[in-house]
Amino acid sequence: MNIRLKTLPTILSLIIISRVNAQVLDSAALHKIGNQLVREELKGRQGKTQPGDNCLRDKDGHFLSCLSAESSVNWVTDFNKDGSPDAVFLFTDEGLGGGGNAYGFDYRVVLLNSKRSIIEQYTIFGGGKFSYGHLEIDQVKDGKLYATYNENPMSRSYEEDGENFKKVSVVFSFLGNRMVEERYAHCPLASMKKQIFKKDNGLAIDSMLEMNDQFNEEYTEIVRMEDGSKLVASLSGCEDLDLYFSRTIQYKASLETNTVAIKEELLKNLQFLKDNKQFLKR
Repeated sequence: MNIRLKTLPTILSLIIISRVNAQVLDSAALHKIGNQLVREELKGRQGKTQPGDNCLRDKDGHFLSCLSAESSVNWVTDFNKDGSPDAVFLFTDEGLGGGGNAYGFDYRVVLLNSKRSIIEQYTIFGGGKFSYGHLEIDQVKDGKLYATYNENPMSRSYEEDGENFKKVSVVFSFLGNRMVEERYAHCPLASMKKQIFKKDNGLAIDSMLEMNDQFNEEYTEIVRMEDGSKLVASLSGCEDLDLYFSRTIQYKASLETNTVAIKEELLKNLQFLKDNKQFLKR
């Protein structure tokens, strides 16, 4: 009994040390995960890649875009409180020609399991060359991402004053199995039942929930029509609801100049929405 009591603190120390080590993601591990993010993204895009290259090329070998995913040990925390460290990656997408002509970037919040395998990732808009603002991370700590959204000078016209650029502080955290900007959690639309089309009308519906460039949630439903076309509907907003519909159809010459055909097509689509759109309630 005395031997067990004497060795108990040592055993506890070893357990604590092992748990601390399990929370650490070093630069090598982050680099490996970043490469995996890029490879997965390249698989879903059109274009050709070369071994060891993170760029897409067309059939003639011209650059289409180059991707990169970088992180830091300072961007590691446990977002979903499962005991395994997660990480934030700066994901950059360079445009035609590469060479640093970055036209868009975002942040990927990557959730990992105890084996450091990716179980989920969430995208937070970072900015683009002419986007209204650019998001800059200030700190990643205690399961939260603190950042500043700075007005992009390129978004202003030549006539506008080049001073007094706006900025706002934002905080992102993992709530309800999704990443949410904390002020959005208090929006009236945050708790709304996000459903656009009726589920009992036999429609083939795909849905997704993402964060848009205003850091509000945007819910999208895609209806696959019988003629092969797609009807896309999206719902977003904070206090005011933003509901958007669009439909992609095959080209018809009559829809360019024939006003009767145009009217019939519009009425057909409006009737479909009337018959199948769900009344939205909180």
